[in-house]
Amino acid sequence: MNPPVTFINEIIPASAGTGKTFKLTDKFISLMNEGVNPENIVALTFTKKASGEFFEGILEKLARSSKHFDGPESISNITAVPELDSEKAIKLLRIFINAMPSLEMGTLDSFLYKMINNIPFEMGIAGEFEILTDHETLVARESVLRKVFDGKSSSNEIFLKALKYSSFGKEESRVQSRLNEFIDKMHSKFIYNPEPELWGNKSSIWPDEFQWNVLEENILKEKIKRLLKLNEKMEIRDKVSTKLESFLSWVIETRTGNPVPKDYETVYNNFLKNFNAIQSGNARVNVAGCAYEISGEQAELFLDVISHLVGITLQTQSMRTLGLCEVLQSYEDEYGKNVRQKGRLTFSDFPYFLSKKNKLNSGLIDLLEYRMDAKYDHWLLDEFQDTSREQWNAIENLIDECAMDPGAGRSSFIVGDIKQSIYAWRGGDSRIFNEQKRKYKNLGPERFRETNLDESRRSSEPVITTVNSIFGSKDEIQRLFPSIEGRWEFKEHTTVHKDRPGFTSWISAEKAPRWKELDAKLELIAEVIRKINPSGNKLSVGILVQQNKTGNLITKYLREHTNLKVTNDAKICIAKDNAVGIALLSIFRFSSHPGDKFSSGHIMMSPFRKIVEDKFSDIERFGHFIRSSVWKNQFTETVRELVSYIDFDDFNSMRVNQLLKAAAIFDNRGSRSIDEFVRFMENFTLRETGEPGSVQVMTIHQSKGLTFDSVILPELGGNTFLSTDLGTEIKYNENHEPQWILSMPNKGIVEADNQLNQYNTEKVANATYEQICKFYVALTRAKYANYLITEESEIGKSTRDNFVGLISKTIKPEDLNNGTLYSCGDPEWYEKIVQEEEIPPIQKKSLPLPSENLRREKNTQSATEEVSEKLTSKDIFKPRSEEEAN
Repeated sequence: MNPPVTFINEIIPASAGTGKTFKLTDKFISLMNEGVNPENIVALTFTKKASGEFFEGILEKLARSSKHFDGPESISNITAVPELDSEKAIKLLRIFINAMPSLEMGTLDSFLYKMINNIPFEMGIAGEFEILTDHETLVARESVLRKVFDGKSSSNEIFLKALKYSSFGKEESRVQSRLNEFIDKMHSKFIYNPEPELWGNKSSIWPDEFQWNVLEENILKEKIKRLLKLNEKMEIRDKVSTKLESFLSWVIETRTGNPVPKDYETVYNNFLKNFNAIQSGNARVNVAGCAYEISGEQAELFLDVISHLVGITLQTQSMRTLGLCEVLQSYEDEYGKNVRQKGRLTFSDFPYFLSKKNKLNSGLIDLLEYRMDAKYDHWLLDEFQDTSREQWNAIENLIDECAMDPGAGRSSFIVGDIKQSIYAWRGGDSRIFNEQKRKYKNLGPERFRETNLDESRRSSEPVITTVNSIFGSKDEIQRLFPSIEGRWEFKEHTTVHKDRPGFTSWISAEKAPRWKELDAKLELIAEVIRKINPSGNKLSVGILVQQNKTGNLITKYLREHTNLKVTNDAKICIAKDNAVGIALLSIFRFSSHPGDKFSSGHIMMSPFRKIVEDKFSDIERFGHFIRSSVWKNQFTETVRELVSYIDFDDFNSMRVNQLLKAAAIFDNRGSRSIDEFVRFMENFTLRETGEPGSVQVMTIHQSKGLTFDSVILPELGGNTFLSTDLGTEIKYNENHEPQWILSMPNKGIVEADNQLNQYNTEKVANATYEQICKFYVALTRAKYANYLITEESEIGKSTRDNFVGLISKTIKPEDLNNGTLYSCGDPEWYEKIVQEEEIPPIQKKSLPLPSENLRREKNTQSATEEVSEKLTSKDIFKPRSEEEAN
């Protein structure tokens, strides 16, 4: 009898392009080779694309290995699994194919979905549930808000009162901004932190002492009166005296929550910046452009006045935060009852259902984990640095049970790269990676192994040399960005492609006015692309930017000045970027609201006017026809008939086909609400796809996981890394337990307050780290060449604490600011490439568009649909159409 197989846990810090998929597929095959059934292995990634590559990689390796009995390519070149021969590969391939229906191989979201699907009734979900698209989520939100505002809900009065307090002192503000804040940004945070004692609790935020003293009105007036008298005795300029007198008069009149008027913002912020100097009794504050000396009794009085202002502001922020909590609770009560518990879920709901914060699970999680723990023995996790804390809490126990199995019969295999942690803004927490590493190290060397991957299987030597020069300069990174002390981990990279032609250069245009900095770079971008000749040389070029706005401008310029196929990976609203789509929206708006004169006027100025005049007695009859057609034939056939009367150019023909497909997606829901259709089409977005020989423009975030032959980086500057936006923030302790939540005041007050400044410092450090990671991702996408493009004014200041500052200190000669600032490798690399023989793509027949009365199937979501939409107060409070009311 063979002794039982023992397994080791492994964590792999894998740098960009080092073959993470290769390692993961090898691990899966190795487990099968040890006798593990593939159904007992969980392999999770973060995108469907990566999951598909993982599945195909296993099939390809087993298929290729099974063919090599005596071939020139040994199995060891296909897979590093020991003791695998062709006979065993055939056996494993058969096992893998037979297990395909039961494989647990996909995204983390899909796995959480399956966990909940095991016990939906126990989780409080009424029957089979469906995944809402972005558009459906927003429609559901609007429905919930209607229930709250129309008085049919028991929490209506609470909601309205809470909304008032959450906007305390800002009643004149638009409701839209408040609603957008708690729906778009705070709702998912609230469900994990619903305890009211966390929200705006002064004793939690300032546990030792609230350092700001709010004065009684009479005392405040006396102190200001004394200040004005002291100023009269001083020889100060009239404009300084006038500004101070006006400012101090406002201080007396201001009430809790009133914002600082623009006329006093500068002087108020200058006092805040010099608060410590005022405390010391000797300060110089800029007032009306002049130095104002403060000392002695004046310093004491100003200290009291500024302390009062900060104190009432922080008290107001605490009150607003508590009000926001009540608003969110009222919304959550309705949303949970009318959406979530009816089985209409979003992906963000999955971790919540599996968390301890969900009051409905009442111990069911232990039962669910017991069931799943009995089924799965091995866990393979990819891109682990992108896991959110909420996702990890949902699966941590399952993975740790396998990793810490006393009999070593189970294991975990985790791959990630904290240098590529660029998704903190959507919840990714790279700290979990090192937490697991420390936890597993305690199991000892017989149960844990760490393997670093730093040899690139993607990039040329010049690309890797530059990456090492920039990101391996730990001392320079530490000097420029001291807030991330000890966090940046980097080991020197190497590459298997030492003979691959390659090139990296940094070129800079001459100084241009600030509003023309991009114009100065555009011709340089076009010049680089002309040299590469991607179409003729069959090379892919990625232009990676930081903002979609920049990408759109570059795309427009290149389409106008080159003959290349240029695609833009930004989301495109296909109904709003062309005249046909806009006119169709007007037709449907008018058919739903015949009194809409703007839409009717637009129709009569468009080519659709001919249809109205030729086929109908008046435009009202045309509107009736549209309503009737929608009811009989739904939207796809209605749009198809409208566009059939008009000839379009190539671009608009492409858009018409895309609009028809979008209409078919909407029809699949079974709805005939014209208003809902218009909203859907207004916000339906697509991404253009690239092809060999094309130029793809996208953000750096979108490029993660992709490879290009060459990459152009024209947006390296921007703001300092050392600043960040503050909204409603959650402070966590070292165990990631929430300590307090506060809607932050302005930056000056945050920096003046010890507790808030400490939080801000931590947030700046995290944001700085992510910025460095972002540019690491950008510079590791290329197989052959990188081109860095700047403009002279971006380089001028040697103290810049952004990425241009970093590369200025690491790869640029000090005496140059324009021209070629850095060069490594062969500038004519594109002429030295030996192209691999292309495999012809599989030709797929296009499917006909659905045109009958379709109903949406449960638990499905179209992969081609990407809807993004902002809910406004106008949407909330506008009168419902007659069709909706019925």
